[in-house]
Amino acid sequence: MRDDERSLHELLLELDRLEELREDLIELGIHSIEELDARIEELHRLLDQLSSEQPDEHGSV
Repeated sequence: MRDDERSLHELLLELDRLEELREDLIELGIHSIEELDARIEELHRLLDQLSSEQPDEHGSV
């Protein structure tokens, strides 16, 4: 759908969402898509590492 076919309400909602997303990224110290992708990869790696260190669901260590 083209921007000129969208309602004022839809455009305002998208603008609000993008502004909130921008604020969140700045708060997280992320200023580019590349930084975002790197942080996601880092968090996946850390989660994988932590989950491999946790006991399994049956309580064995």
